Amino acid sequence: MNDPLPVPAENVVGKITFAVPYAGYLMSFGQTQTGLLTLVIIPGVLIIIFELRNLFRYATQWDEEKMVREEAQSEARGEA
Repeated sequence: MNDPLPVPAENVVGKITFAVPYAGYLMSFGQTQTGLLTLVIIPGVLIIIFELRNLFRYATQWDEEKMVREEAQSEARGEA
């Protein structure tokens, strides 16, 4: 779609210093249902799954360390 009120070249103030080719295509794709699913929902679900996995791993390690400490304390009480 053409700009309804184009700016004459002599009125342009800024200049391009950096450009990301094809970024507009990615933005357009992100506004579709498929794009939303692909770019937002799937990565979000993957992050949640990996973080839950890490939490369960840390909880298991914490339980194992707790059992080792309790065994050491019970052995120390039995010897005293």
